[in-house]
Amino acid sequence: MELYKKVVKFFGDKNYPRLSVYNRDNNEWLDLQATYQPDIVFFTNPHRLTFEKYYSQIYNSDVLTCYVPYAFVVIHSLRIHYAQEIHRRLWKYFVETKTHGKYATSFLGKFNNRVVVTGYPALDTIFDSSYSPKDVWKVKDRKSVKRIIWAPHHSIEGQGSKLDYSCFTLYADWFIKQLRNRSDIQIAFKPHPLLKEKLYKHPDWGKMRTDSYYRSWQNLPNGQLEESEYLDLFYYSDAMVMDSASFMVEYLYFHKPIMFLVHDELVSERFNSFGREVFSHLYHGRNSNDISDFIDDIVISGNDSLKNQREHFFFNEVLPKGEKTASERIYHELKNVLCP
Repeated sequence: MELYKKVVKFFGDKNYPRLSVYNRDNNEWLDLQATYQPDIVFFTNPHRLTFEKYYSQIYNSDVLTCYVPYAFVVIHSLRIHYAQEIHRRLWKYFVETKTHGKYATSFLGKFNNRVVVTGYPALDTIFDSSYSPKDVWKVKDRKSVKRIIWAPHHSIEGQGSKLDYSCFTLYADWFIKQLRNRSDIQIAFKPHPLLKEKLYKHPDWGKMRTDSYYRSWQNLPNGQLEESEYLDLFYYSDAMVMDSASFMVEYLYFHKPIMFLVHDELVSERFNSFGREVFSHLYHGRNSNDISDFIDDIVISGNDSLKNQREHFFFNEVLPKGEKTASERIYHELKNVLCP
């Protein structure tokens, strides 16, 4: 329910027209078909998080179902992104790149005509001529202070879902120490939304320590905690240090240096072929000295030696050709099919 309220508020704050499937007066979830009789339904997640009754209502009707990935698919477990029941029942599957199109068609077989390469709509905003980013960084002096994002993944030891990307427990105290000892940088802590609940269960962390740690980022003069929207944060940043999944691709859209913190030497094997290609164009950090060198020699000095190859990969393998945004491609696909 809390997540539902956040979603409703998100769209409300942007003045988007919206309808609710929750009846506050009766404290119940409405019958989707009887209440709204939708013609097209977009799923936002393939992992069966929607109420079961809505799946049955949609699947057993004439509703046209579509799916847009909630993140760039870079993990090695392709089946969960292309071979679940929802994928076989889709009318249209809008994917991020031509490589993801190949992944999808290889699993969907005779249904591969449902796959449409459109790009990644979550970042369309930055291509909008009316986009006016807000400087959300705490320290406004961009000449003397570099802005770095630390974005740890949720896959910490013991709770990594066989991904184990996250280096959070290795560097949590180190990043705080940097903020206290340096005045030439500021760092925004942008944790994966699932990290906090996993730290709550961690034997060395728990709720009290986790909550205290998150608050410390808010209280430091050159640190800040970011748990919601991130486009403006990315836009006005100078670099990212991370061990996330989708962010390793999303940050390419902002054309700034990225360091991926390496949990172990087999980490690249836990990416798919597209993820491994992205990984090969990033700086790799294996210890705190590597992070310090990245900050001093690349971010502060401006000697970004991997920039050209990142840009080549981005414009040739990530960003679809043409002037249309991903959202426009989705719109035109629907229009051309339904209203030829």
